[in-house]
Amino acid sequence: MRRDDIPAVEAVLNSAFRKNGEDRNFDFRSYIENLFFGSPAFHPDNGSVVYDAGNNDVTSVILAVPMRFVANGRTMTARLLCAFASDGKRGALGAARLSRGMRASKHDMLFSDTASPVSADHWVATGGNMLPIESLQWHKSLKPFCTIALRLPRRSKLAKTRLALTALGFVDAVLRRWKKGIRPNEIAGARVRAADFETFRRKALTMIERFAIRPEWSHEEFHWLIEMSRTNESLGELKSLTIENAEGHVMGAALFFGQPGRTAYVLNLVCDAGRENDVLCTLFRHFDDENYAHVTGMSQPFLMNALYRQNHVSFRHDGYFCMATRDEALRDRALAGDIYIGGLCSESWSKLITDY
Repeated sequence: MRRDDIPAVEAVLNSAFRKNGEDRNFDFRSYIENLFFGSPAFHPDNGSVVYDAGNNDVTSVILAVPMRFVANGRTMTARLLCAFASDGKRGALGAARLSRGMRASKHDMLFSDTASPVSADHWVATGGNMLPIESLQWHKSLKPFCTIALRLPRRSKLAKTRLALTALGFVDAVLRRWKKGIRPNEIAGARVRAADFETFRRKALTMIERFAIRPEWSHEEFHWLIEMSRTNESLGELKSLTIENAEGHVMGAALFFGQPGRTAYVLNLVCDAGRENDVLCTLFRHFDDENYAHVTGMSQPFLMNALYRQNHVSFRHDGYFCMATRDEALRDRALAGDIYIGGLCSESWSKLITDY
C-alpha cells in the first residue's frame, strides 16, 4: 500500500463495513496515514497490502501495523493485522489473492486480537493458531450496577449518561455497605505511584524479560505507540503508574486509559514473577479509591491464577486472538503461554476499533 492509495482504501472500508464519513468524529485519512505509515518500524515490505485490479482500482486491502518483537532471543518485525476488507463481489478475487499471501509459512509473525469467527477459521486453515486465553477480556466490577450500565452495547447511550450513573452510584453505595467483599483487598504496605511513560517502559522491559516472546519496545517505537494511543480520547486519558511493596521495590506497573466514575481500560499490566496477586489487589484497590466503577483488560496466561482469586471478576469473549508464524519454536512457546502481548501490542487502543 502506498500513501496515494489511502482514498481508495477508505472507499473499500466504507463499502465493507457500511460506514460513511458521518459515522466518525476524526479525520480518517490522516489517521490511517499516521497509523499505517508512521511507525518507526515501518518498511514497505512489512506494511499494509492492497489488491489493484488495474488502473489504480483498489478492490481489497489488508491493513497492518509493523511491531518489533523479541522471540526466542531473536529480534523480528511482526505485523498486527487490523482490517481485511474487500469491495463486495468486485473485490472477491483480490481478497483471495491477499489471503493466500498471509499464509503462516510466509511470515515470521502475524497476529490480530479482533478476529471474527469466520476470520479465526481462516487463520487456522492457513496454518495459524487461535490463542484461547488472550481471546478473553476480563472485567472487574467495583460498582456493580454502574458496571452493568457501562457494559451495555454502545447504542445504549442513555444508561451511560452522567445522570444515570450518578443515580446508579447511590444504589451501589448501599450495596457496598451491605456486601463488604466488593471493595478490593488491601496488601499491607503496598502503594501506587503515578509514573511517566518512559518509567513504565523501562520497568516493563525488565519485568517481561522472563517471556520467550515479548515486544522489543525501543524508545522510539514505544513512544510512537503512546502518542497514537493518546489520540483515542473516547477511552479517557492515558496514564501509567507503578506499584511498590512495603520496602519500596517496584513490583508492578500498569498502563491504562482512565475515566473516573466510569471504566479503567488496562492496556498493559506487568509484574515480578510470583507477585501477580499482590499487584492486582493493589491496582484494583487504587482504582476503587479513585472512584472507578469498572476495570477491564485482556487476559494473559500469567495473570489467570491471580484473576481467579479476585471477587467479582468475569470473563467475556469479544474477539479471537490469532497468530501465524513459520517459526515452529515461536509457535510452541506462544501456545504454551510463554508470550507477553496485548495492550500496545494489539488493536485495543486504535480509533478504528472505538470510533469507526
